[in-house]
Amino acid sequence: MQALFKKLDSVKAKPHHVRKSIAYGMAGGIALFIGLLWLGVSLATNAYALKDGNFAAAAGIAPAESGGTTAPQSTQLAGAAAALYSGSSQSAHIEIVNAPNPAATSSAATSTVIPF
Repeated sequence: MQALFKKLDSVKAKPHHVRKSIAYGMAGGIALFIGLLWLGVSLATNAYALKDGNFAAAAGIAPAESGGTTAPQSTQLAGAAAALYSGSSQSAHIEIVNAPNPAATSSAATSTVIPF
């Protein structure tokens, strides 16, 4: 116990920037120790391990099976966007529609009052 008080007195005698670096080093070391302890316990108890089964079965949905299609890869690139137009001959596209901003058309300025 005496050695601890002597060590604290020697640290108090050092300049401020040295004491500051010692404090940051000690705080970082303690945080690292706690983090490694937490990581070790969570890995040892398998707290974050995936459980057996799949996500579809856990959600109560039948898992989707691949049909093994041999379609060329160029037709598969459109993905979900092409599914919207699966019955038509159009290719997948993005349409940008300009709509007026209702907040920008308001000319009356409103003030916010915060009562204290």
